[in-house]
Amino acid sequence: MTSPTELSNIAVSRLGGEAITDIGEGSTGARLCSLHYDIVLNSLLREHEWNFAIKRKSLALDVTAPVNGFAHRFALPDDWLKVVRINDAYTDDYRIEGLFLLCDLSVVYLEYIAKVTDPNLMDAQFVDVFAQRLAAEIAYPLTKNSTLTESAWKIYNDKIRMARTMDAKEGQPRNIEADTWLGARF
Repeated sequence: MTSPTELSNIAVSRLGGEAITDIGEGSTGARLCSLHYDIVLNSLLREHEWNFAIKRKSLALDVTAPVNGFAHRFALPDDWLKVVRINDAYTDDYRIEGLFLLCDLSVVYLEYIAKVTDPNLMDAQFVDVFAQRLAAEIAYPLTKNSTLTESAWKIYNDKIRMARTMDAKEGQPRNIEADTWLGARF
């Protein structure tokens, strides 16, 4: 079973640091992991359409209409981090404002990246990349070693490329719909 503390220990161990008992403890490694954990997690989840983090949901029309620009607004799910598609189409005819999606559609089926916080629900390669990114983020504050920090970032960059490639190979490629602007360019 993997936990935030175990993920933090993987990160700290990659830097040659002491193991931590709990991410909430007072050691330097634990404090740094705790400080960066959610930021790194949310950033990584938003940077790629990870298959394990994709969810679909029908959104409820909000009773308050936008002041101008769009006809309707919909409350985003509590675990929402990033829109993937709306109504099975890639479109930019919407706007995110606060915790609402604004658009002219009266029905919205949202495909989105969800905030997955349980490491046991994460893809194994994502866990590896996440631990490496966390290690890279805390490397200099923990070790004061710029060479080790550079090495941690290089390893992260190699791992993220491989993980994204493997993740993208799962399933059929999605069709990208051409729009009038794109069509005018060719």
